[in-house]
Amino acid sequence: MNRSLVKPESEKDPAVLGASNATLRGRTLPKGLWGGEHIRMEVNAGQTQVEYDCAHGIISSKIVLDPRGRFVVKGIHVVEHGGPTRKDDDTRGYPVEFRGNVKGNNMRLTVTRTDTRELMGTFTLTHGQESKLFKCR
Repeated sequence: MNRSLVKPESEKDPAVLGASNATLRGRTLPKGLWGGEHIRMEVNAGQTQVEYDCAHGIISSKIVLDPRGRFVVKGIHVVEHGGPTRKDDDTRGYPVEFRGNVKGNNMRLTVTRTDTRELMGTFTLTHGQESKLFKCR
């Protein structure tokens, strides 16, 4: 029997093949600071913290780019306000979709509330750049 013609089981299994091909194709958003006007993103291994003027958010998954540098991930957006936290404040936030396109060190990001389809904003960010935020006090 010619062993060069026999493929290991993992090479025959389409699920394994698809998973390994996806890993080779998909690259993750570079870790670290992404900053711009009115937004700051701190990308870590498994989650991303987002800060806006008077709001913050979280993406609890890796951000994987497609071959053209695009991504779509779900997250949470929490509105902040000045002064003390009130008893009836909703600190759970609401669901949003982060839709981005990365070219080199630059990103264009659109944040949309998923339950109402309200556009929260469109931002331009640069990897390694500090942000310009105005926080509610």
